[in-house]
Amino acid sequence: MYRTLCLLMVCTLSFLVGCEENTLGPKPSNPSNPSDPSKVSGKSDSPTDATPAIATPFFPIKDPVHKIPPKPFKNHWSTLKPGAAKKAKLNAFFSRNARRINLDKLMRSIPYLFGVTWKHRNGQNMFTRLKLTLGGADYISLGKNNDDMTKLFMKLMDDMATNVCKQAIPADYKRATNARKFVRFENDVNANLRFIRLKFHAVYVPKTSTQGIAKLRVLYDKVLAKTKSKSKAWELICIATLTSPEFYAY
Repeated sequence: MYRTLCLLMVCTLSFLVGCEENTLGPKPSNPSNPSDPSKVSGKSDSPTDATPAIATPFFPIKDPVHKIPPKPFKNHWSTLKPGAAKKAKLNAFFSRNARRINLDKLMRSIPYLFGVTWKHRNGQNMFTRLKLTLGGADYISLGKNNDDMTKLFMKLMDDMATNVCKQAIPADYKRATNARKFVRFENDVNANLRFIRLKFHAVYVPKTSTQGIAKLRVLYDKVLAKTKSKSKAWELICIATLTSPEFYAY
């Protein structure tokens, strides 16, 4: 029994050793060992002396960078040509509505410009009487001045201009020439019209031009020819000045 067991173990070990040699293959020769018969005789155990090739991996590695050739440059500035003209629809754009001078400025400017104010025949100040109608704030129903351009305001401006100018022109003739508010240059109509345009409309008209005063001069000549009165002619010029949008609108 014991002998049989020993023989079985020896056979098993021999089998294992043989499998290991077959798996690992022959041992490489040592070039530094002079006792190696292959090196002494100059012969090699391998069939060829060529260096074995490196194994190719199963998944070959490709170049991850995809190179794109540059496109040729085209000078579009030299080849660009204007196309045919086209008609486009133009839409008017209004940044804001028209505004006009408010009541406070109007009440202060008229006496300063003419020396008189808008008043009723009984002496009552019409700016005060028509305060709410002219857009003045009473801070009860209206918290701020209304400066919208309305037809009612323009109608009241006509009434105010007629009333003020009928007072201002006769009062102007009673003052000294250099102290007059409106008819400063009575003997030179064009010079006086330039003075009016600059004072009331902030429009400068050079002495060598009549472009900014031509319509007023036509009005003056027609009224003077009709009434034969310079005072009446200047009165109509005064009304036209105050009712012009250049005076109260912006």
